Amino acid sequence: MASYLSQLRELSRVSILNPDITNVPAGGPWQDAVSTIQGVICWAHFPEHDDLKKKSGRNARKWIGDYPDLKVEALAVEIFALRQLQGASKHAEGLLHVQTNPENAYSAEDLVENANRLLGLAEKIGLDTSRLCIIIPATIEGFKACEQLHKRDIATSASGIFYIDQAIMAGKVGCKYAAIWLPPYEDFPTWQDTYALCAGADDYYKKFGHETKVMAQGIVDPIAWLSLAGISNVAPEWSAMDLLENNGSDANAFPYFRWYSRCYPYLAEKDTIYKDWGDYQKQLSLEMFANKMTNQTTDEQVARWIGVQWELEDLLEPFCKKNKKSKSTSAMDED
Repeated sequence: MASYLSQLRELSRVSILNPDITNVPAGGPWQDAVSTIQGVICWAHFPEHDDLKKKSGRNARKWIGDYPDLKVEALAVEIFALRQLQGASKHAEGLLHVQTNPENAYSAEDLVENANRLLGLAEKIGLDTSRLCIIIPATIEGFKACEQLHKRDIATSASGIFYIDQAIMAGKVGCKYAAIWLPPYEDFPTWQDTYALCAGADDYYKKFGHETKVMAQGIVDPIAWLSLAGISNVAPEWSAMDLLENNGSDANAFPYFRWYSRCYPYLAEKDTIYKDWGDYQKQLSLEMFANKMTNQTTDEQVARWIGVQWELEDLLEPFCKKNKKSKSTSAMDED
């Protein structure tokens, strides 16, 4: 019997969320590798990654002079995330997604500067910059930044999307991906809403010829991923890959969940999948979008990201301090 992962691949492109470079799961290679700030802090807590933290701290000390307005710890966080992606790059065939500092979520100028810095750092460590996809918060300023970066042919992923308005705007400004986070499958009402959002956004992009693709991602049970079979792109968290590859969990319900969004009555009740261009046209003005949307849920997500960012900076701070006792420090700084 074919694995559930291979069956999922028949209908969707499968990427991996927050891969651990020290323990690569079965089932690769994947389409893209997606690194979020939640994943970065997860691996930063593992002692197996101490060497990578030390190297990132040394790099940050060496290069901080190029970024005088940035804290060395914040620079170390970005380098650590990029080095994690560098280790995962050989297991992915497509793009490598790296997240901007969430403290920049409400300034398009700061987000573009952050994207430029990530591209520059990637080049410094020898990572192919043409493969980078910059994760930008799905705020109003975030969409403005995505639009500017798209004009320079820089791939972006709008993350923290909770409303169809945001998904439509991701298509309008030229995002490569609209990243939709999935709640736990046990929270079925919320999960249904999110599923409907994935289906509605996917339908919109296909119907009106946008290059933007949905990227459904999260830390959920394999049954949830099988329920999303047919969505353009899915990014299961690394621990779910082994279960999908080995047909674990409750995934034997797969035949009953295959891409039922076209006929499931809940979607029609919620008016998630619109019927014609006119319905979408109402959403396509950035000014209307700005006036209409509060971004409340996205704001809450950004606040959580900022908390993780601060914790990460505290975690990497000791690795950013020069070890005066080490005679080989200057040589190591060349890494």
